[in-house]
Amino acid sequence: PYTIGGDIILSVDGVEVRKISDILIHLQRGKSVGDEMVLEILRDGRTTNFVIVLGERPNGE
Repeated sequence: PYTIGGDIILSVDGVEVRKISDILIHLQRGKSVGDEMVLEILRDGRTTNFVIVLGERPNGE
């Protein structure tokens, strides 16, 4: 799992996340702007799924 802002990211699109690079590799291999991605998050002892839509990266990043 990867911790960010108190939340723990457990999986992305059903694939277990162990470190931030797991997320980056997932994005690079098969995701484009406008695609949806499902994040499984552990927050305050509860597991929740969030569906997010990918946007473009800001300039310079």
